[in-house]
Amino acid sequence: MYRYLYHLFGEIEFWLELDDENYATRQITVENSILEISCKHNNLAEGSIELEDLEGTSRWIEENEFESKWNEALAPYQNDWQELCGLKNWYLRDKEGYKGLHVYFKNKNNFYFPWELQIWDAADVEMNITIHERFKRNFL
Repeated sequence: MYRYLYHLFGEIEFWLELDDENYATRQITVENSILEISCKHNNLAEGSIELEDLEGTSRWIEENEFESKWNEALAPYQNDWQELCGLKNWYLRDKEGYKGLHVYFKNKNNFYFPWELQIWDAADVEMNITIHERFKRNFL
């Protein structure tokens, strides 16, 4: 279970995803309109975050507010990651009870189909298997 914190210190914004022990798992830092993300810039806060120890202004935010900012911060790197990982295409499917992220990877030649990786949330596994059995003719 994660909680999300927005913290303003002077003119620097910190957007934090915190685990149940208040350790940051993802972080966005915004300074002079430049967004830096922890998975790219090694700017993840160290140690447990205690609100009473923070200087500046803090407020709890909703997950969707954090995710929106995270996606904004990731956008400039999307093409870099696609090339580095050989990513061909990806999409989020949420249809008829099935929920999953489908990722397709390029192959070096056309002798075989691209790889497909399906990423499911643990809460969706049971329903996704049921849907696959019904529509994919037991290809599990």
